[in-house]
Amino acid sequence: MNTIEKALQRKKDLEQSQAKKVSQAYHDTTTVDNELNINPATVSSFKDQQNFESKITKASRESFEQGINSNFSSHGDKIKKQSKIIEINMDYLEKLGFLVPNNRHTIINDEFRQIKRPLIRNIQGRTAHPIERANVLQVTSSLQGEGKTFTAINLALSFAMEMDFNVLLVDADTIKSSITRTLINSTEKGLTDYLTGDVEDLSDLMLKTNIPKLSILPAGQAHLLSAELLNSQYMENLIVEFSQRYENRIVIFDSPPLLQTNDSRILSQKVGQLVFVVEQHKTEQSIVKSAVSLIDPDLVVGVVMNKTRNSGHTGYYGYYAPNEEGN
Repeated sequence: MNTIEKALQRKKDLEQSQAKKVSQAYHDTTTVDNELNINPATVSSFKDQQNFESKITKASRESFEQGINSNFSSHGDKIKKQSKIIEINMDYLEKLGFLVPNNRHTIINDEFRQIKRPLIRNIQGRTAHPIERANVLQVTSSLQGEGKTFTAINLALSFAMEMDFNVLLVDADTIKSSITRTLINSTEKGLTDYLTGDVEDLSDLMLKTNIPKLSILPAGQAHLLSAELLNSQYMENLIVEFSQRYENRIVIFDSPPLLQTNDSRILSQKVGQLVFVVEQHKTEQSIVKSAVSLIDPDLVVGVVMNKTRNSGHTGYYGYYAPNEEGN
C-alpha cells in the first residue's frame, strides 16, 4: 500500500470512528432522556445534540434542586418538631439523695412540697402585690458547696410533678456546669452559645428529658465574659420571653455563688424570685449578710436551710421564707 492509499484508509478509519462516537452519544442521551421524559426526536445532529445536552443539564439541575429542597424542607420540619431527648438515670439520682418523681412518700418530696408552695402562690398571683416575672426563679448561695445545685434540681423535679406547670431548668453556672454534669454527663452547647450568637435558635439547645414536663438548657461553653453575656440585651430579651411566652412555664436558673462571681448578682436583677440556699451550722452569719447585701431589696427572696436535722427526720430538711417588704 502506497502513501496515498494509506492516507485514504486512515481517512476512512477516522470517519468510522467519528460515526461510532455520534451513535454512542445519541444512545447515552436517549437513555437519560427516557428517565427525564424528554423527546429524543429533538436530537438529530451535533448542534441539536448540544441543545439537547443543555436541556438535560438544566432539567437534571432543576429536578435535583427540587428533590433536595423537598427533602430538606421535610427533614427540617422534623428537626424543628423533634427535640433531643436525654435519659436521666433515676436510680443514680436516688443514690445521690435527690428527689425522685412519683416517689411520693419520701421525706425529701414532702420537704420540697413545702418549699415550692410559696413560690407557686407568687407565680399564680395570689399575693397582695403582683410579682413581675414571678415564674423566673434563680437559685444561689453565698459560697460554693452549700447545696444550691442540689436545691435547684430538686425544685425542678418537684415542680415537674405539678399538673399545671412545665419546667425549664437552666444551668447558668458556666464555670462549674453542675446541672449539666449531674443530669446530662456530657458536653452540650447551651446558654453561652446562644448569648454569643453561635447558635441562633434557642430551641436547638433545649433538651427534653424522660421526665414529663422537664426540659434542660445546658450551660454551654465556658466563657471569660460570662458576666457581660448575662448583662447583655440578648439575655434581657431571653428573660422577657421566658416570663411572658408560656403562662404555665417555670424557669429555674442554677447560678454561681453570690460572693464568688458577678454572674449571680447580674442575674438577680432580671429574675422575679430568688431562692437563697444556706448551709446550716457551717456558713457564718457575716458571710450570709454580705451575700444578701448584694441582692436588690425589692426582689422576693426565699431562704432554704440545707443540711439540717429535724427531730424524727434524717437527711435534708428545709424551709422557705419570703423576703417581704425588703426585710
